Amino acid sequence: MSEEQKNRHDAQAQPAAAAPPTAAADAQPAEPNTTAAADAQPAEQNEQAADEPSPIRCTAVLDGKMQARIGRENRSTGILFAVLGAAALAFGILFLTLPALGGKGASFFGWLLAVLGGLLLLCGVTLLLLLLRSVRAAGKQVMTNEYAFYENYFTVTTARRGEEIGSVRFGYTDLYKIKEKYGLLQLFTAPNVVYPVDTAALSPEELAALRERLAPPQP
Repeated sequence: MSEEQKNRHDAQAQPAAAAPPTAAADAQPAEPNTTAAADAQPAEQNEQAADEPSPIRCTAVLDGKMQARIGRENRSTGILFAVLGAAALAFGILFLTLPALGGKGASFFGWLLAVLGGLLLLCGVTLLLLLLRSVRAAGKQVMTNEYAFYENYFTVTTARRGEEIGSVRFGYTDLYKIKEKYGLLQLFTAPNVVYPVDTAALSPEELAALRERLAPPQP
């Protein structure tokens, strides 16, 4: 056997060389395409968002005028208490100074009217002063509320002088109570926490849709 034939025979008898590392890596099972899965989730969320009706948006300026509108009912109550209290106090003093007008027991009745009248007058004046103080405070730091009313919840973004200072989200079932008076939808999240919505900032169709969303669910 020639030398060349012998070399060929030896080369055919040797085992095949190991495959390169890159080929071995290619042969491994493919890893899950996490990027594709992640991309699929926003697509599903976008489809769900497309099914949800567009939110009803409006803005409320929280200045002194708005605070006065919110406290209009309290102002009426304060004026009523003050007037009734002043009248009762005046009659009480009259009965005390002129007992002959009331006959027997006029002194006791006079004191009763004077005390009750004084208390009513004090309550009325205090209520009016507190309202005046809140109106002045609101006028000094004017803020705005940006509302977005969705199907089952709403968001409120508050800004002061154009700079956002906070944002909150409430479900309609979280509301403490709802009042509609003096051209305002007052959304109470607590007994003393109210988010006012000016109905004049909404079209009739938007206002009707908003009332429907705010309406309590039927049993």
